[in-house]
Amino acid sequence: MKAFLPLKVAACCVAAFATQIASPTSAQAQLGFGPRGYGGGGLAISLTAAGYQFVLPPPSPITATSIGNGGIIIPTRASFAASVLLSNRSNSDITFTFPDPAAAATHFTFRVLNADEDVIWQSDGDVASPTVMTEATLGKHRTWRRTVQVPLKTDDTTWLAPGRYTLQAFVSGTPSASASVFFEVLQPPPPPEDNQGIDGVVFERVIFDMRATVFPFPPVPVKANYSIEEIVPPNVDRVSRVWHGVTDDQGRFHVMTPPGLFKVSASKVPQPGDPTTPPPTATIEARVNAGAFTKVTLYLPRTGLPPPPPADTGIKGVVLAPPGGPLAAEPLPDAPVVVDEITDVVVGRPRFHWSGKTDENGQFQVATYPGRYRVSATQFNIFKATIEVTVTEHAFTDVKLIIENTLVSPAAP
Repeated sequence: MKAFLPLKVAACCVAAFATQIASPTSAQAQLGFGPRGYGGGGLAISLTAAGYQFVLPPPSPITATSIGNGGIIIPTRASFAASVLLSNRSNSDITFTFPDPAAAATHFTFRVLNADEDVIWQSDGDVASPTVMTEATLGKHRTWRRTVQVPLKTDDTTWLAPGRYTLQAFVSGTPSASASVFFEVLQPPPPPEDNQGIDGVVFERVIFDMRATVFPFPPVPVKANYSIEEIVPPNVDRVSRVWHGVTDDQGRFHVMTPPGLFKVSASKVPQPGDPTTPPPTATIEARVNAGAFTKVTLYLPRTGLPPPPPADTGIKGVVLAPPGGPLAAEPLPDAPVVVDEITDVVVGRPRFHWSGKTDENGQFQVATYPGRYRVSATQFNIFKATIEVTVTEHAFTDVKLIIENTLVSPAAP
């Protein structure tokens, strides 16, 4: 860190030339002095700073709780780059005289002035060198340049106060030339309010193509990793705030943010049996207005049908019904059976659904995923029996459905 100097700028220190501000972070000046016989222009000086507005970090650390689920903030960088170029556009060499060899080697001095025109920082301010007049020649059609890091701190812990500052760069010898640009230091943004941010849900599209027939399924909620990145305006030099987290089992997330524009991304949390390739990702932009939550929905790209249920897991059972007289219920062949999944949370696939018929012995069997299911069987498309069962991994759950035919009362056992 170079020395910060409590000095007052004297008007004689910087030669005043017709400096034209090209942009908030760039300045150029065309200088026409020089010995008689120069042609093709003269000297041109330009100064460019890597930023115009610099936002201070918050006075105390911001926690995930204060800015939303999984939120993080990266502090403002402690300095920015600035570059000065001096070009000799004439057809003759130009010789400069510097007060010492160190100045002749660097050619330029940078300094930062506050609103009161106090010099609060100067490059090479801590370098002491005995006065030995030294010449350096800038050849025709040649350029001198120097780049420095301009600090935004007065020491290791103290940031510049909010306000407008002037950055100057000048030749530290004679003849002199200079250019100036402005930059601003801004107050840190306030922590996000708890009544604004992003409410999101992530779905996965599922489609299966078999024998040239497409079987689409409704989008299903999916557990996903999400990322919310603030889109900072180009004239504000501040690292974007980023929030990371994982949705709940229904693909939902809720994050408090400040107002502004954000890039919202989500990628599926890999599940057992998923391909090892990178998971599909979806990205959208969302604008948050003060005092409101913006609702967003992300659809992950279409994927193939999820892996089929394991062959050693499912439901097997028998359907019984009176055959048509005052007899005990008997196995009912060719009876329609429907199996619907009623598991509370299903992630990454549609809910299981199966329909079939019993065999000649009134029996049926179907492989399912582990979970909870409702099993129904009908007779004459009128009478129905229903039962709910739980299926565990690597086992078949046995069920018995007895259809009560109100037209025929079964005999007492």
